Amino acid sequence: MLNTQVERFYLEDLLEQENLSPNLALLRLIVTPEAQAASEARQILNTAATETEFRLKLDLVEAILVNKFTQLTIEEIQKMLNLREADVTQTRFYQEVLQIGEKKGEKKGEANLAIRQLQRRCGNLTPIQAEKVRSSN
Repeated sequence: MLNTQVERFYLEDLLEQENLSPNLALLRLIVTPEAQAASEARQILNTAATETEFRLKLDLVEAILVNKFTQLTIEEIQKMLNLREADVTQTRFYQEVLQIGEKKGEKKGEANLAIRQLQRRCGNLTPIQAEKVRSSN
């Protein structure tokens, strides 16, 4: 029964198709060659009718491009998309990355505090002991 409702396709097959739905256009961006990815991404963003829809699409496009262009910074991706006035710091992707960074920073700070307290009470720690404190959760 499901065979008539489910169709399998490969993302590469989307490269040859035109007039795709917004969701399929986003999927096509994953396999779009790097040279064409920026213009494809701009086309996707230009289809947004509202600010909310733009933000949702920007979150997805940004996540795809960050994974596609791992060597680029967020500012370079923003420039690629001609989004000088868009505040990418408000995107969900940016917020999640920021939150991960803050958590890592907190853990590192807590480990450094613990090391300082141990050194005050017990004297200098060996590098191995300090590393064990840093790696403990």
